[in-house]
Amino acid sequence: PSKSTPLSPVQVNASQYRQVNASQYRPSQRLSVPSKSTPLSTVLVNASQYRPSQRLSVPSKSTPLSTVQVNASQYRPSQRLSVPPKSTPLSPVQVNASQYHPSQRLLVPSKSTPLSTAQVNASQYRPSQRLSVPS
Repeated sequence: PSKSTPLSPVQVNASQYRQVNASQYRPSQRLSVPSKSTPLSTVLVNASQYRPSQRLSVPSKSTPLSTVQVNASQYRPSQRLSVPPKSTPLSPVQVNASQYHPSQRLLVPSKSTPLSTAQVNASQYRPSQRLSVPS
């Protein structure tokens, strides 16, 4: 660079080490050197230290991760809770239903057809124990 554009500490360090280190390792171990217009963020630096399967996906600045999404990324797909869209929040019945196996879930009635007391009681027993629901 010309004398009118002095190097920053990050650029000075990069020029002393990265190119030398890159030549000593295999291509899969080399760190990519970002351009001046796109400095590395902490998340990107951490992501480059792990294998692809261990990397956390880096969200764009316009869509920050919510707490639910951050927690979901720490588990296997089978352990993740589905994230509902903000326009359709989960009701207490639906939240409870997601904690159990399908065979243990309570049926979620639609808002237009609420369960009567007889129907609620009927869902707690086996078919042989249910009271007949009057029409």
